[in-house]
Amino acid sequence: MQQENALVKDQRRADHQQKHSSLEEDKMKLFKSCLVGVAAAALVAGLAVPSVAQEAIRIGTASVGSTFYIVANGLGSLVYKHAGINASVEPVGGSHANIFGLNAGTVDYAITNSGASYEAFSGEPPFEAPANIYLVAQGDVSLRYVLVRRDANITSADALSGHVMVGQRPAMPEIGSISSALIELAGLGSSDVNVVSTAETNEAEQQLRLGTVQAAILPGGPNVPSVVQLFRDGIVDHLYLTEEQVAAMEEVLPPYLFTYELPTGHFEGQEQDATIFGLKTYFVAGPNTSEEQVYQVTKALFDNYDEFAAFHSSAKEWTIENSLSDPIIPFHPGAVRYFQEAGVWTPELEARQAELLASR
Repeated sequence: MQQENALVKDQRRADHQQKHSSLEEDKMKLFKSCLVGVAAAALVAGLAVPSVAQEAIRIGTASVGSTFYIVANGLGSLVYKHAGINASVEPVGGSHANIFGLNAGTVDYAITNSGASYEAFSGEPPFEAPANIYLVAQGDVSLRYVLVRRDANITSADALSGHVMVGQRPAMPEIGSISSALIELAGLGSSDVNVVSTAETNEAEQQLRLGTVQAAILPGGPNVPSVVQLFRDGIVDHLYLTEEQVAAMEEVLPPYLFTYELPTGHFEGQEQDATIFGLKTYFVAGPNTSEEQVYQVTKALFDNYDEFAAFHSSAKEWTIENSLSDPIIPFHPGAVRYFQEAGVWTPELEARQAELLASR
């Protein structure tokens, strides 16, 4: 009887092992089929599937749904498809927050503006020391409109006296710089103009509409809908500046601000040319990025410009020509290598690069 029981136990053990082996085989088949499914889905989506993802990068950007976020996702797709580098997009926050993320090593690249990049590179507030960041590419412009209510009869900078102006925004220090330069240009004192602060663009827009402020400095692209609508509704006009006044303001404004010309008729009711101050969008690399990696990222972007431009209207501005225009921080060696191979790196750019590196 004991021998019979032992035989039964052995048989049960063998049956259990066979079932376990079959289960493991089924799991492996399922796993392989999932891998095939993922690869097939990627191919259907038009993505090349690298045999081995050699690297992974993190791109810091603004909030989900913002232009920066959409552009960063487009860039990440290009980098994966054409360079075989996995890219994740991290919605860190505003331009300064992304630079802090680079310094802390929480992201490897960032889409930011030229103002935050310059302040970080130079070690100016809010940064306590110069940051080891490098330029990879330049994209679209972000303007800072100086708008006045039409019924306020503010036709010159000195006419701001006695009025309320939205001229401060914590996340955009350049707005404060422009308002201070305007007041200085007009020969006014800080008590002559009531400069108020807002945290959001729509808040400043609503105050203009309600008439609780008579002037405001608003951010946005050349065709930002909020400004388009303010002009269309006949509420605002530009504060027009002469060439001499613009030159005088440039003497005291930060070097990262540039001038942008809006021709007559750009907005409904705009009856003359307007000079607007603005910043550029920067794609920058942090201190832990290698020359080879940045070269591959730069190549993926510019060799596939048409594909990238389809992600968002602002992506069309990410051209080689724009990227090489008046850099205010040095390019990453990997980007320089790409531009040299493309035959667009000039002696003037080499001299500018040396000047910027020497200023660090």
